[in-house]
Amino acid sequence: MSSHAKLSPSSSSRWIACPGSVRLSEDVPDPAGEAAREGTFAHAIAEQCLKEDKSPFEFVGHSDGEFTCDNEMATHISVYVDAVNALAD
Repeated sequence: MSSHAKLSPSSSSRWIACPGSVRLSEDVPDPAGEAAREGTFAHAIAEQCLKEDKSPFEFVGHSDGEFTCDNEMATHISVYVDAVNALAD
């Protein structure tokens, strides 16, 4: 998983007021919430769809142990995959 930006805009009020907080916060774990983990799972499926020219619906029933791709998730992934493909054309 990619790391978060050290000087992210969302925390700029903190690091502008206290530059030392950037170093101090480096060792603090940033656990992903449930929605973020589900999004990471969905993005992994979308990536595979784009790389292998597959339909998201081929992944219905696929699980990472925490989340399972169902028809609703496949529909949302399909919207994303279609948008990326449209931009790539």
